[in-house]
Amino acid sequence: MHGNVKIEYILVDSKGPDHDKIFVMEVRCDGKSLAYGEGKTKKAAEMNAAKEALGGLK
Repeated sequence: MHGNVKIEYILVDSKGPDHDKIFVMEVRCDGKSLAYGEGKTKKAAEMNAAKEALGGLK
């Protein structure tokens, strides 16, 4: 694919106590939801969402 695309990550949820949070992030491409990911940090949740999205492209 050529051209510009807008990739964004949205915090959907955070669960658990403050000292042991789990973050849930959604990854979108041009406004279309691709996947969700969870992680102990927002960055980890983003990376897991990206991995899920890439796995869905196969």
